[in-house]
Amino acid sequence: MELYWRGNELQFRVHLKPGQNIKYLNKGSAHTSHTFQAIPSGVIRRLTSLTSINDENKNITINRLYPRHFQALEDAELIKKGTNHPTLQESYNNYFNSNQADLNNSSMSEESINSKKARQERDRKRKVFFVSKYTKIWDEPISSRIKRLTKKYKLTWLRTEVAYSKHTCFGEKLNGDLNNKVMKNIMDSDLADRPCNCNVKSLLPNGDCMYGGCCRKSMVVYELKCRVTGKSYIGKTQDYLKKRTQQHATDVWKVIESGRAKYGHDEWRGSGGYKGADAYAKHFAHLCRDCGNSNQVKAKLKEIMEPSILWQGDRIQCMKSAKTMVCKICMVERTEILHRMRTDKDNIMNDNSDIFAPCRCGSRFHKSPTVLIKRH
Repeated sequence: MELYWRGNELQFRVHLKPGQNIKYLNKGSAHTSHTFQAIPSGVIRRLTSLTSINDENKNITINRLYPRHFQALEDAELIKKGTNHPTLQESYNNYFNSNQADLNNSSMSEESINSKKARQERDRKRKVFFVSKYTKIWDEPISSRIKRLTKKYKLTWLRTEVAYSKHTCFGEKLNGDLNNKVMKNIMDSDLADRPCNCNVKSLLPNGDCMYGGCCRKSMVVYELKCRVTGKSYIGKTQDYLKKRTQQHATDVWKVIESGRAKYGHDEWRGSGGYKGADAYAKHFAHLCRDCGNSNQVKAKLKEIMEPSILWQGDRIQCMKSAKTMVCKICMVERTEILHRMRTDKDNIMNDNSDIFAPCRCGSRFHKSPTVLIKRH
């Protein structure tokens, strides 16, 4: 918009930047005729509504006031050269009258509105839809053919409606799953799934892996369930599950250590003043408050905590959406947290910060395995 003073009155008109290129929908595109017919009238309506009328411009035709807009319409073959256009005053009167008609229609009584809806519903039920995917009779439009046949055979009750849609061609079908085809049998070897390597400290008393053999699986959404309270913590990690749970155990000890240093051995509560504490650390720090060091904390967590994997994603595919608002692994984690909060809120440790927190997933270059080829 351009604002200028004409005497003591503030006036408005459409402003064009130097070198601005105006383009409209080309007549050769695949749109209905009604779409093309609406563009010129819409342009005139918009230019009229944004222009102040005064004695100098009210009798000037709208195409002379804005020649570049109408030249763009002619280039797109939406109007013919030499077409007579209304003056600004005439265009404004048409615009005002159409708006007044819309206001009158909007002030219809409730009975009139219900009657109109009933007629529309009746007409909708009487319509017959024709679906034509492929045909060799395009010498005559399908809608004209149907109308001609209804008149010929006196089918006055028939109401037809044409729906225009684009059907997928064979080439588009071949390329529709191109990403999966290209990435088939390609994997990231940096943190690929590996067999369990737990030692005596991390194994259960019976010698089994506390992760069920899934300790070295990455890009997972996991659940850590407390056997004492029955509550669960939902989390995610791009790293191996065992490494992430060890970080959780470290945070638990930091909460205990910080609380004892700031508030005394038995006086601390919650996070104990440790800023990096999450819901998991706060919950299990309360259960492990009698532990004297980090090794005792890890030993007790092995007894009262039960880990499991809820979902595992492909590393390469998940890396593509990392650091975005639609991060794949973050969305799965948040969906699971929301589901638990709605169905069993009393048995989940997570809070709202785990839902609204930004994505902290990192993106890294993928490493492919080196293959040595022996030449004879």
